Amino acid sequence: MTFCRCSSLAYILLLVVFLASFFGCLEQVEPTGQGLHSESQKQSKNGEISPEASFTENHQEGIELTLDFGNGFQKRYQFIKWEPEITVFRALEVASSHKNGFTLKYSGEKERLFVSKIDRMTNGDRNKNWTYLVNDVYAHKSCGVYLLKKGDSVLWRFSSPK
Repeated sequence: MTFCRCSSLAYILLLVVFLASFFGCLEQVEPTGQGLHSESQKQSKNGEISPEASFTENHQEGIELTLDFGNGFQKRYQFIKWEPEITVFRALEVASSHKNGFTLKYSGEKERLFVSKIDRMTNGDRNKNWTYLVNDVYAHKSCGVYLLKKGDSVLWRFSSPK
């Protein structure tokens, strides 16, 4: 009986290690320009995102980003530090790196960058999609090239087409 108990524990431990390594692999950024970011992975075009360096205390110097999940729930990230050439997507990456961040899935880059999943909401779920507005105006270009100014407010909305 002791042999069976130890053997069973070994199999359980092996299964736990396998599952942990399997799910850990899902968070890797793919080399094809597609990516999946999580709180534990903070990469960007120039290496790493440092949450401490990516947020500011001064609202006039920063950017506000809000995620509206379309179900009455919102996440708000204030004081994202403005930098020259910061895009809507870069601000989204910075917010995802926050200690209370979210998973971000996208494909492509620059003018062909497409965000397909934020947190647990994927485009097409319940016939809804992610779209974004800057200063309450719908954008008509990719979030990978839309440049932000100091004090801009970005709203990502998960909603049905109008």
